[in-house]
Amino acid sequence: MKTKLFIFCALCAALLICNACEDPVSQNYYEDTTKLWPAGDSIGEKYGYINEKGEMVIQPQFASANFFCNGVAKVRTLDYHIQFINKKGEVVFTLPEQHECDAYFYNGYLRFYEYYMASFGIPDKYGLYDSNFNVALPNIFLKIGNMSKEGLVAAGAGYYNKKGELALTLDDISETNTMTVYEYGDFCDGVAAIKVMRYNNGHISTTFGTINTKGEWVIDTTSYADLRSVGGGLLAYTNNHVLYGLIDTYGKKVTEPVFAWVGNFEDNDLLPVRFGNTGKAGYVDRTGTTRIETQFYSCAPFFEGVAWGYEEGIYSLIDTEGNVLFTLEQGEMPSGGCHNGLMCIRNYTNKVVKYIDKNNKVIYSWKMKGSAASCPGVPPTRFPKNVQP
Repeated sequence: MKTKLFIFCALCAALLICNACEDPVSQNYYEDTTKLWPAGDSIGEKYGYINEKGEMVIQPQFASANFFCNGVAKVRTLDYHIQFINKKGEVVFTLPEQHECDAYFYNGYLRFYEYYMASFGIPDKYGLYDSNFNVALPNIFLKIGNMSKEGLVAAGAGYYNKKGELALTLDDISETNTMTVYEYGDFCDGVAAIKVMRYNNGHISTTFGTINTKGEWVIDTTSYADLRSVGGGLLAYTNNHVLYGLIDTYGKKVTEPVFAWVGNFEDNDLLPVRFGNTGKAGYVDRTGTTRIETQFYSCAPFFEGVAWGYEEGIYSLIDTEGNVLFTLEQGEMPSGGCHNGLMCIRNYTNKVVKYIDKNNKVIYSWKMKGSAASCPGVPPTRFPKNVQP
């Protein structure tokens, strides 16, 4: 069971990294139709970019590379400078020394940070770039979220707008031996989850609620022990941290707490969950109705009509009807979902990394240098791993 849990967490981290969508499906929006994929040379020593035919069109010259987003891609040079290139391979921006940043823009904004203790890899002083790499928020915050389609980003004592102005905050209540502290989550579908910590004569209580863009409470702070947005106009809630249910953004209950785990919506109306009564994964729609029941222990969100399921060390690709399209070999693991028609697969046994299409046809492959096989980067998601309260 511990092994299953570890592999499941690894799958979730790989497939849900990078907390974006449009319409009511989520708060943030990612879109990039640049059909270039980061790939290694024959020995995995340098990275460049291939096209959909598997031809190397930006020659291997980088120590690491990520997928394109907003028309640019984050790369790391052989002397470890972080740069962003366009689809011609031309450098459009170089990150300052001692700074790091996310790989992907969300709603035209990119998080960056400075290392407080670089030798220990401890990040500090978060800020935000706009799509032209101008500083929209200076790197002075200990914590910062992703810019939402509502035009608000959680940072410091509240929410900042695109002009860099503090636009929304909740007044902390400070009295003798009594204090209320708010932790702000990212906006999604017009609401943001707020963690409320009340300190009263040494006693600490923690609850969750949601506010709208005017700072008005939509869901009060006495109802739930945990609350987070999952996209699609829904939030996952729990009272006991054991089973989770779904509510809409108005606080109306959609399902009872029957799920052992709830993922995020991505590019369609199917939400990955694990059912508490069977321990198996599946998918429900926005009404909470079960659409797919699987025999997998875990499953990932759908990307471009396909999703990965996992059981007993084996990954299988399924369609939106739950049909298994093909199964990977023992030792093979996907890195992220389908992106512009291709998926990156790594093999821990023979140290080979490859791109395949939805028919399991190999488009390009290379041998990894060193002891471990790894994909060059995880494709961006429409629902990034946001700051949750």
